[in-house]
Amino acid sequence: MFWLEAGPLSQIATPSIVYLCRPQMQHAKVIADQIKAHHAANLKFSYTVLLVPRISTLIRRIFEDEGVLGELTLAAYDLQFIPLEDDVISLEYEHAFREIWLDGDETAIFDSAQALLTLERLYGAFPRILGKGDQAVKLKNLLKRLQAQTPRSKTPGALALSDKIDSLIVIDRRVDMVTPLLTQLTYQGLIDELMNITSGHVELPASLLAAPSAQQAPSASASTSTAGQNRPGALQKEKKKKHHLTAANDSLFRDLRDLNFSTVGATLNRHAHRLDSEFQSRHHAKTVPQLKEFVGKLGNLQTETASLKLRACHPQRCRHH
Repeated sequence: MFWLEAGPLSQIATPSIVYLCRPQMQHAKVIADQIKAHHAANLKFSYTVLLVPRISTLIRRIFEDEGVLGELTLAAYDLQFIPLEDDVISLEYEHAFREIWLDGDETAIFDSAQALLTLERLYGAFPRILGKGDQAVKLKNLLKRLQAQTPRSKTPGALALSDKIDSLIVIDRRVDMVTPLLTQLTYQGLIDELMNITSGHVELPASLLAAPSAQQAPSASASTSTAGQNRPGALQKEKKKKHHLTAANDSLFRDLRDLNFSTVGATLNRHAHRLDSEFQSRHHAKTVPQLKEFVGKLGNLQTETASLKLRACHPQRCRHH
């Protein structure tokens, strides 16, 4: 699996290529260019384009104008909620506010209702729905209509009241325009302000994420934001790589993410001293059980050390970039 980026696809070892993307013009252009590049090189593949959450007439027209519509299969993929953390799910509908209030396109409300209905089918109907704002009312009313249209025979008991979810609270962003304009003061907020967290990922210089032994020989399968190593000028720019920010497997980030950034330095210093102490404990291991205990902790210690090094490098890299 690769990130969808401009530039030719190379070293494809499968007869089929599947694209998964939003129905946006820039994505359609990239896909069309890659297909035409394969034709020019006499390479034959089977192409499938999955558009999230539905097929767009505009995208179909772009593929037709580019002369590749007959070469691919278009299909819709109703992805709905994306889990970003153990306790956070999102539609990742980046332009919902603009589409609703500027363009007058309320598709995001329909998609939200569909996703919430899926949640109800899994866990039961929301016992209580609270909302604030005009669009919140529209979402609630639409959800009620979709519930009424759901055939109970096909999903027996799916719309019984949930015993896991107490309430659904819907807030229309227009009733609170100030909050998004405030400066974030947490560590994770600082990263978002300076590096832009997108779908739980940030783009960092690849050298920060490479293991020491692999810095001189980066993996050919690594996904970077600068496609095409051999293009003119590519060597002058340090390549970037997407890094997943998650507390699920990064205990240091879990401790740091909600801290005020003025206290992050002291916390990093405390973790560094703790890790150094635990590494030094190997010198005091005299027996086989003690050695086994240290070896058992070694993997976690190395992971935490790499995470600590990454956090220590962030501020410096932020100032440079």
